Amino acid sequence: MSFKKKLAVTTIAASVAMSAFAGIPLSNKGLAEKLGVSNVVQAAAYSDFANRAQQVYSQLTPQGLANVNAFRAEIAQAIAEDPAILQPLVAKIVNPNVDSATINDLIESVLTLPIGSTWKDDYENIAKNNEGFLDKLEPGLSVDDVATVLHNMELSVAKIVGNLTLSDISDLKAIKAQLKTAATDAINSNDKFKTYANSVGITSQDLADVFTSLQDNDKVNFQTGVKAFVSLNEAYKAAFPAPTNNNPINIGGIGGFPSSSLPLDAEVAVKNLESLKTRLAEATEAQKAELIERAVKDAHAAAVKLSAINSIPSVVGNVATLSPNENNVLNIIKGIAAIADSLKSVTGEALPAVTLTLSFGSVSQYEMLISLPASIVTASADAKLAGIAVQAGKFGVEIPVGGDITGAVELKVNQAAPSQELNEQAKVVSKVFEFNLTSNNVVVDQFSNPVKVKLPVEVTNDVDTDLLTLAKIIEGKLNYYGGRYNKAEGSFVELRDTFSSYAVVENKVSFGDTEAVEAWAGRAIQVIAAKGAINGKAEGVFAPQDQVTRAEFAKMLIHALDMDNVSAKATFGDVGASEWFAPYVAAAADLGVINGRSANRFDPHAKITRAEMATMVARALKAKGAAAIEDQDAELAIFSDAGQISSSLKDGVAFAAHHGIVVGNEGKFSPNSNATRAQAAVIIYRAFNF
Repeated sequence: MSFKKKLAVTTIAASVAMSAFAGIPLSNKGLAEKLGVSNVVQAAAYSDFANRAQQVYSQLTPQGLANVNAFRAEIAQAIAEDPAILQPLVAKIVNPNVDSATINDLIESVLTLPIGSTWKDDYENIAKNNEGFLDKLEPGLSVDDVATVLHNMELSVAKIVGNLTLSDISDLKAIKAQLKTAATDAINSNDKFKTYANSVGITSQDLADVFTSLQDNDKVNFQTGVKAFVSLNEAYKAAFPAPTNNNPINIGGIGGFPSSSLPLDAEVAVKNLESLKTRLAEATEAQKAELIERAVKDAHAAAVKLSAINSIPSVVGNVATLSPNENNVLNIIKGIAAIADSLKSVTGEALPAVTLTLSFGSVSQYEMLISLPASIVTASADAKLAGIAVQAGKFGVEIPVGGDITGAVELKVNQAAPSQELNEQAKVVSKVFEFNLTSNNVVVDQFSNPVKVKLPVEVTNDVDTDLLTLAKIIEGKLNYYGGRYNKAEGSFVELRDTFSSYAVVENKVSFGDTEAVEAWAGRAIQVIAAKGAINGKAEGVFAPQDQVTRAEFAKMLIHALDMDNVSAKATFGDVGASEWFAPYVAAAADLGVINGRSANRFDPHAKITRAEMATMVARALKAKGAAAIEDQDAELAIFSDAGQISSSLKDGVAFAAHHGIVVGNEGKFSPNSNATRAQAAVIIYRAFNF
């Protein structure tokens, strides 16, 4: 490995190794000047120091975390296999009370300690286990004293790296001279450590020799070091964004955003959009359409990339607190808003919906506390984000912003093993999750915009995953709400408009009267019944040949497609608020899925026609994002009775027929015929799997 390549690696390595001398991992400042950070206050004590270090680590992505840990492992391996690296220091530290093995073991235990959700606790345990170590070296010498020296040393090394030029890297003596000066200043920065260093003869040359030895060690890999450097670079920038105009960061920026500059990806996206103005002005109409379509896609891709934020939870006992870095998140939201504003200004188009995703890695604690400050919630709503998703391993929850959620959010999630009583009702394949949410310190248990929950499941080979459903536990009884199994992620997803206790179960429902329709409707009935979208008329009785009413089909469709809305209110005169179907009719009407037979009459008990079913399904799927068909007449031309379809229902029939959701028979659609419960189950099943 050439010296030029090693320099970038070993500068970091020296900083890490020197920090390890006192059992302190990378400090809050490290490489600050190189990374453009100038607003970090020097840690005055260990606790503040550790908290600031954690603030940086929390901004590492999962891959960045792996990069830094890999680099730490290489440094540890180098020291373990070549004790001579630390010999200049160890030889002077050893005394009758402390041998060299003790010193090396302490350093290696810290260097090999992975950064992760338990880093702080694990590090504190190491510090406690060795709290008498420094006192044996020098009475009264504390970890805080050493941390101050090493912090200042790291800061000085960062300044050296930030000021290096191409000519500098060819002159090893010049670099060592700067390093010695930095070490001298660091040692002199703390009186207790200075006294100890003078008493045992530790000099700046000793620290410089550690730097040189690491540089020459083959265990320190160039690629690993570079990856760690890049990862730490991004983490430091995220944890301590550089202020503008040499002023401290002002959280009271426009719209609740900090006044720091935009994230790099946002700046690039905005510049690309601004450069599009000239091309649009010179383009033909066809070219404009193509340019705008591409601009929308690129802007959305940039916003989605920005929206993925990785953090590390804070763990105390069995409670994991999931709370992101406020300044970092606000600046990212500001970047997304800037992209949206620029896209609208340049093209006239709105930015497609973006969800802010906060990922906290794997969490094993039984209780999670998701904490979102009001500034993030408000800024997300102002930026018209779709919501804030929080991920912790296979668990996830997506919280809508605006509406019911307008201020600081605290969501407590408790996990527990299912009881024997629950397992006797259905096979439970998940933990029982209890959700409690407050916004602005007010309990919120109903949502006008549904909350998406993703629960980890453990599925064995004997489980029919099509029959999995989310069950709400009410007074020990299971109520079924549907949802979808994601095999790749090992999780189950469902939208909920209320919070309570939930579990995922395999819901096997059997009927004794479906044999005649088993061949073509059996599986559909079984799955849709498992999801709770269609019920039997009595225990074991499905009544497959009975006809379906408008109210019944509204319930089936809204329930199956997760379109429930507890805040919607029916406005039809013939739909009483206490009727079992009222919330489903209200939700369907609110979404434009159904219309009344007149302005004030829904006619809930009337038999639904095939054309009405097709139209309701089409409108529901379009409300969930399905695209309209291009040629309505072409789709209807295959039916000899197309002329019998009401003009207001033709679009829905064409959509449903095109996608094979409602099909004709012998060249006819039969738009005004009524549907049986078996037929309705098949149509709902197809819509569910659309």
